[in-house]
Amino acid sequence: MLKRVFAVLLLAGLCFQVFAQQKTTAFSATLDSTWWFNIKNKKVNKVHYSKDGYNGDSAMVLTNGEAGWNIYAGYRQGQNVKEGDMFSASVMIRGKGRAGLFVKFYDAAGKEVAGKGVTKHIYQFATAEWKPMQLKFRTPKDVVKITLAVRTIGEPGAISFSDLKIGIESGLVLKNEKITAVFDPVKGAMINSLILAENGFDFTRKDLVLEPGGLCRDIVPGHQTPGVFSKEYYTATVLEPGRRIRFSRLNPSGALSGLKLDKEFSLAPRATEIKVTASFTNTGKNPITTSYRIHNIISNANGTFSWPLNDWVQVFKYDSADPYGIYKITAAPIRAGWFARTYEKINKTLLLQFTSTEADKGYVYLTKTYNTFELYYKDFTLEPAETRKYHYSLSIIPMTGKEHYTDEYGKKQPVQKIVLKKLPKVPAQQSALPEKYRNHFPFSVRLGHYYRGVRSGGAPQGQWNRDLVFENTKAAIDNYCNAVYSWNIGVISKINKDGKNVYGELLRRLDATYSDIQHVCKKSDIEITPEFMKSVPARMKKFRDKDIRKFMENYNDRLLGIYTADEIEGQNAETMIYLHNELSKLLPKDVLPFPYLMITGEPLIPYLPIFLMDSYPMHLDVHGGRNPWAIYTTFKRLVQVAGKDKPVWFMPQGFGSSNGGYVMPNDAETKLMLNLSVAAGVKGIVYYGMMSHGWPWVFKGYDDISAFGVAGQYTSCWKAIGSVARQLGGVGTVVARSYPGPLPAGIKINTRTFNSDKFNTVKQLYRGPAVSIDALKTPEGTLLCVVNRNVYEPETAEIFFGGNKTLDVASMKIFDGGSRKFTLQPGDACYYFVGKDPAPIRDEIFRGMFIRERARYRLFLDQAVINGIKYTEADFSKYTPEQAYNQLLSEFASLRKKVDSSVLGRCLKAMEQAKLNLYPIDELFAKNLNIVVSESMRKHRHYPPHEDPEVQKSRDALYKAFFRLNYFNLAIADGKAAKIVDELEKFAAETVVINKDACEMIRKRQSAGK
Repeated sequence: MLKRVFAVLLLAGLCFQVFAQQKTTAFSATLDSTWWFNIKNKKVNKVHYSKDGYNGDSAMVLTNGEAGWNIYAGYRQGQNVKEGDMFSASVMIRGKGRAGLFVKFYDAAGKEVAGKGVTKHIYQFATAEWKPMQLKFRTPKDVVKITLAVRTIGEPGAISFSDLKIGIESGLVLKNEKITAVFDPVKGAMINSLILAENGFDFTRKDLVLEPGGLCRDIVPGHQTPGVFSKEYYTATVLEPGRRIRFSRLNPSGALSGLKLDKEFSLAPRATEIKVTASFTNTGKNPITTSYRIHNIISNANGTFSWPLNDWVQVFKYDSADPYGIYKITAAPIRAGWFARTYEKINKTLLLQFTSTEADKGYVYLTKTYNTFELYYKDFTLEPAETRKYHYSLSIIPMTGKEHYTDEYGKKQPVQKIVLKKLPKVPAQQSALPEKYRNHFPFSVRLGHYYRGVRSGGAPQGQWNRDLVFENTKAAIDNYCNAVYSWNIGVISKINKDGKNVYGELLRRLDATYSDIQHVCKKSDIEITPEFMKSVPARMKKFRDKDIRKFMENYNDRLLGIYTADEIEGQNAETMIYLHNELSKLLPKDVLPFPYLMITGEPLIPYLPIFLMDSYPMHLDVHGGRNPWAIYTTFKRLVQVAGKDKPVWFMPQGFGSSNGGYVMPNDAETKLMLNLSVAAGVKGIVYYGMMSHGWPWVFKGYDDISAFGVAGQYTSCWKAIGSVARQLGGVGTVVARSYPGPLPAGIKINTRTFNSDKFNTVKQLYRGPAVSIDALKTPEGTLLCVVNRNVYEPETAEIFFGGNKTLDVASMKIFDGGSRKFTLQPGDACYYFVGKDPAPIRDEIFRGMFIRERARYRLFLDQAVINGIKYTEADFSKYTPEQAYNQLLSEFASLRKKVDSSVLGRCLKAMEQAKLNLYPIDELFAKNLNIVVSESMRKHRHYPPHEDPEVQKSRDALYKAFFRLNYFNLAIADGKAAKIVDELEKFAAETVVINKDACEMIRKRQSAGK
């Protein structure tokens, strides 16, 4: 039951809506008693009220008469809250200048709670038309009261503020004796659970990071998921507790800018029908044409679908035990306005009812864990100020003794049972994977975006493409990676010298592999139509290029695969199989084509040699929270589904994005995700985003921050990734031929229970052993993967090995059973190998460690030689694996000592210092986008100069610094260390000042509330 209801406060014309424990009240307030103002220059700054507010209400007008002055208006009366409450605060603005909306927090003593992330605010430029500013947040710890304030920010002009609202949104429910519907306003204003009181059956499931759920989600446009509303914030208003709730959102930008959606839900006493009215209003100046889809994720328990067509009622009997081969049903044209899903176990039907004349088609998508139940409306156009309403409902109908639901007219119609066209026949047993896949654990990264010219110091495009591929490849290998991938096969295949390909020879010298991205298969490829067939030759054209074919043939051992598609699904199976067959005709033997997929691509597993899944579980709290623990459960199940002969690879998240809800994993979270994937049975890492992003304040891109700066700056996260890559460089070949299994007899672990709730605002993400232990079975024995699942603190545990002969991979020592007590840092892992004779595995691990360290040694050696240092590569062939590794470390140290005393050493020291100085600014700017990128700048593809000269000065300094950083980096790679050393050392000193100035600029604007 709701603990609070709305109280409407008429504040001198401003409508201020809150949840209160009292009944709805209204009162007038004056400037003296209700609002307090901070007006620094009363001669030029004024406050007055107007009668032309939003929706006919009054408005408070704050006028800045001169640039640089601010007006601050705070509402004196606060709202009592409790920790964890979800709030929404919003205000409509119009006029000229920059506006701010603030929420402040107070403790029980009335003292303002200070600290990082406590004061919430947003800034926007006002326009001639009304538009909203909106904040979403949860009440922090120790906060019992909040207040609101609005302000102008330094710009001359008058801004009108109207329709100021704040509401508690957690616990939004419709409830009576029959059913309970719990809503989620944070992600699409949908029903997050619909529970039948008599038996507790939930017709949907919660929407989580990796598991979709919810009823009545809005997809606009109807054919574009997620569209402009699906995962966005709505403002919630309780019109009648437990009976009526309204959600509202105005789309602020893009082709559908100005489209407003108001959605009202109602539930009558003792009813089992939830009625919904969705009202679309065009608040803009131009006509809007779009479409609408109601998206429902429903339980996949056994039962029957039914819907009415013109000549019959179609029925599909669903069996949750075997949905494979079945992925979609389309129902069109619909005769009447209903769409039904009957559940055998509870003998009830979930009935979607609507106006049939507005409907385009019904749609069902089936997976092993859930079904969808969707309605597409026809396209519609709204003129300015026009409103269009859709009325629909969800009902729970008893079905005594009936297999499927139908309406009265449908009882007279014949029933057509659907026999779906299944997924294509699975090909005959494929031959075993080529050796380069079976005995190789790729730890791969995607090379950075090459369209950012600053990356190469201003070289022509062809040159900067080449430079980026080579330099980022070297950076990845130097960080213990053994593989890379990119779009660049057309570029690198043409870089030849003395009859050999320069990039191919580099890969061979560094014992690294390369994969190329060529999206020959698209999400829209569903049927093999004449139009599809006409497009195939163009898709294959690149692989007929003579240089590409020569590169692929000559460096087959270095070419790991072709990534053919991005997140296709089961419905694309037939076209994918056809395109893979066509592509294979043009690829060398042992080069495999396969896509990278989401979890919804699981039905494609039988048709693929490798299942490569992208999984990005690190979100803002409102999008599900930081949940690296989800990796284990997701991949544990995937590995089981795929089976022993089908490797599963993991595409981790190496980026953070302000516009998509993603956050950058920190060091411990990064290590935990990688280590848990290995523990779950993953046999490859293909990193996305860790070299591809950044610079949102210079160029407009998707993501704001990454583990490796676009200009090559290092981060602690980059080093954390390298630490895991280094471990897997040793044990990777053992992992590659392993499969999850039970712990050997006599092995157990003593560890405490860890609960992430203590540290994480999003609850129930992980509760279990602080240190976990998983067994990966190999023909020779068992590799134990031990992981600290606490990403906040070190953990100490003890493993008992019984009488098993064991190799400790960290110390590389073999011992006879017993126990080992150890401490792992947050997210870290350690490995033990248990078997009758661990000595051969010990040699194998030393060999892997040697290969990866030799690649780094060769990179350093080649850099030294090209810069005039005389040094001959040592011969390690006469040594055992252990001796070779130890001798390599000795040689590496000797080479470093020689370089350190040279001009090159001075350059490298200065470069290291410059990178360490510059990356924190990149991260600082990314985390303060509201300061560095103004609202008006976001309308442009390439950001124009900032309105604030001081901000622009700081941006220009950093831009030039990165430009020079790349210039020096390429000069060293070209053997010009002696020519640039003095200039580079001077530049490194300058980066200290650049860093200081940038930090001071941000600090000043943070303290000023900008």
